[in-house]
Amino acid sequence: MNPIRPIDWSQAFSTREGGYKGQMLYSGESCHIIATLVPPGVEGPPTHIHTSDQLYFIVEGELEVELGTEVRRLTAGEGLLIPAGLPHHNRNVGDRPETHLEVIAPGIRAGSPLATFVEGPVTEGSYDTGGRSYVLQGPDLDQRDRAFKMSWLINRACGSEHAGIYVADMAPGARGPASHVHDFDQFYFVLSGSLEVDVALQHHTVGPNTLVVLPAGVPHSQGNPSEVPERHLAVLVPDPRCPTRPSIPGTRWWISAWPPASCTEDRRGDIPAGFLGRAIRPGLRGR
Repeated sequence: MNPIRPIDWSQAFSTREGGYKGQMLYSGESCHIIATLVPPGVEGPPTHIHTSDQLYFIVEGELEVELGTEVRRLTAGEGLLIPAGLPHHNRNVGDRPETHLEVIAPGIRAGSPLATFVEGPVTEGSYDTGGRSYVLQGPDLDQRDRAFKMSWLINRACGSEHAGIYVADMAPGARGPASHVHDFDQFYFVLSGSLEVDVALQHHTVGPNTLVVLPAGVPHSQGNPSEVPERHLAVLVPDPRCPTRPSIPGTRWWISAWPPASCTEDRRGDIPAGFLGRAIRPGLRGR
């Protein structure tokens, strides 16, 4: 499996009149990740629903989205949770192309439709989301001055149990933790700058508009050795809980992710060490 998946619109699996394109960057049991291009004045597929939750992240441009009986406009850097069962439809009413990532989690079973089109008008009471509503959230990365900054957009605190996303900034020369593994699938999508990633025994330099696939249990580490800041979107599937984990001789633990009390609050400092991510034993570090 190649863990590096750049956007290449010539590989689009979904096309519509006007230049609308969708490229499947990842498809698995945990989720599907789709890169979508919507040119100015172009509409997406007709109003539809999914049997899984869907998350949007706006990479560039603006997107108008019908969500049930409401209409919201999303701008670059914002994240959106569309709960399963909520009718939705998108269009680009701006004057420049719009690009966004879509995360559908959990993944749709093979042979089942990715979406079901809605017949007739959408009204209150004509659809069922199990009492859940959409969530729209923008990043807040100016809350402190440090080499690594993160801002949650969507997670369990917002009602998203199957996927969480946050935006991260890495200062020049910054590095993440030593090679480690997770119990959940993780993905990086580089937005700007350059990210160096070690995946198992392979080293990669990743530029903008590229997805990095980090399956559960695969050792990895990342850093920014360049002289300019790097920014990426992190996708965690499912968004991890924080169960107590026993210590393992020969390893150390670090806090890889935490569903905070609100979508923007970061409570990493309130959590005792010993959760979620763990460093691999010496001798297993890949590079």
